[in-house]
Amino acid sequence: MVKVVIDTSVFVAAMLRPTSQSSPRQILSLWREGCFSLVMAPPLLEELVTRLIRQQVNLADIEYLLIDIKAIAMHIPGSMSSSHSP
Repeated sequence: MVKVVIDTSVFVAAMLRPTSQSSPRQILSLWREGCFSLVMAPPLLEELVTRLIRQQVNLADIEYLLIDIKAIAMHIPGSMSSSHSP
């Protein structure tokens, strides 16, 4: 299976327009359908949460995304600072 790292801007764009058929939204749908494996590292996850909060994405939507990332993404080692909280 193809392994993909998705830039945080793609996640942000998809989360800001959850009902659209935009390319970012389609990318997230393809990932959730198992068309490719998402690769996620702690620094990228930290950046993602920070940017979503900054863009005032609903906290429940962020939590839902984090649950999916935890459940179906491939996690690679790295360090994550505790200075940011979701």
